[in-house]
Amino acid sequence: MNTGLGACTETAGHMTLEAITKSITHGRITELIEGLVAIPSVTGNERALGDMLHGFFGEIGLAGIHRIPVEESGDTLAVRIPGRDNGNGPGNRNGRGNGRAFMLNFHQDTFDACDGWETDPWSPVVKDGCMHGLGAHDMKAGAAAVLAAVEAIVRSGTELAGDLIVSATTDEENWSRGAHALIDSGLLEGCEGCLIPEPTPPGRLRIGSRGRHVIKIDLAGRTAHAAYTGEGVNAVHDAARSSQRWTGSSWAGTRSSNLAARSASSKSAGVETSSSCRNTRRSSSTGTYCPDSRSTRPRRTSSR
Repeated sequence: MNTGLGACTETAGHMTLEAITKSITHGRITELIEGLVAIPSVTGNERALGDMLHGFFGEIGLAGIHRIPVEESGDTLAVRIPGRDNGNGPGNRNGRGNGRAFMLNFHQDTFDACDGWETDPWSPVVKDGCMHGLGAHDMKAGAAAVLAAVEAIVRSGTELAGDLIVSATTDEENWSRGAHALIDSGLLEGCEGCLIPEPTPPGRLRIGSRGRHVIKIDLAGRTAHAAYTGEGVNAVHDAARSSQRWTGSSWAGTRSSNLAARSASSKSAGVETSSSCRNTRRSSSTGTYCPDSRSTRPRRTSSR
């Protein structure tokens, strides 16, 4: 299957970390971002991008690629590259490892396009040294960094000390059901950490991130005549009291012990992306690919 991302499959032999890093070129990063942005993947409609990612992993020589169904969204993808210290034979990049692991994760979905675009949101355009396209900022530049790193590792023939898990989740911009499906799949056994290249200020790593609990509570009221208010039940009043109790509860400030709870956020392989737009319904991320920028503050563009 031709993914359109131009996967490189030749083996360069065992290489040092520095050599692997140097093999990831500016042009390759740009090519990957362009390929990802060109495929619409608005939350709930990620399947086409998932198909391309599945093909990409296969083209670079990975097998055992898991497609995890997610309700009302595209599939979450996960593949595990066994390391040499986890009881796997040389060159075995398939299946599930049994030892320590680290994960590279990105989400596939974006917000929908909002008003004000000066270019086609799904036709990436480079202007003034920056790439503009829907989702380039959040987070297809980060996804490209992950794909380029995995491609370079596989090409090098290097076996890592532990397992490397690569995952691409869906529904992140909505309810994070893709991440929950990944955690529930059992594929993260032994995983001790995760790098998520969401945009942060250049050169900075953000250790950890706030999470959220989604709680649905149904409260029933009981109607009563205005003359007999004591016989009625006001569900709105009950909801207000419940909200106050939940907000002040002791678990509200606790941290999840789940594997994926410990994560880091990083600048994406020399790529700075920025700007956002908002309307009355939802916000939407475009992106700028500005490798020469040193600003630690997001730039605003008129194409949002």
